[in-house]
Amino acid sequence: MLSIISMVGVAVGTIALVVVMSVFNGLEDLIRSLFASFDAELKIEPAAGKSFLAPKEWLNEIEQIEGVEILTEIIEDNALFEHGGNQIVAKIKGVSDNFLDQGRFSRGYYWGDTSLGTDIRPGAILGRGVAFFSVG
Repeated sequence: MLSIISMVGVAVGTIALVVVMSVFNGLEDLIRSLFASFDAELKIEPAAGKSFLAPKEWLNEIEQIEGVEILTEIIEDNALFEHGGNQIVAKIKGVSDNFLDQGRFSRGYYWGDTSLGTDIRPGAILGRGVAFFSVG
């Protein structure tokens, strides 16, 4: 009788583990799809430090590699924003002019107009979380 109870316990534990792992697998796909509009398929990052210089010749060589459709320069870091006495930590990105050519904002995870402004009056695209923070 005790061995049957043990077997049932192992079976229930195994089923619970399978269910939890399935949920995490689905959750990973959901999170990946949410951030797909902001994260590149392939990134070149510095081995040390936060940034590096990218000579134009080097960027031209990368663009010539078979399979590379578009090359966008991005510099990003965490930033502390304050509005109306409230603070929020968010990621801030500086992007090259062709960033919007990638169609990354077709899913609507942003707030407002998708314009980066001009050289005289630069603009920003806010994610919904930051935009709701700034409104509230």
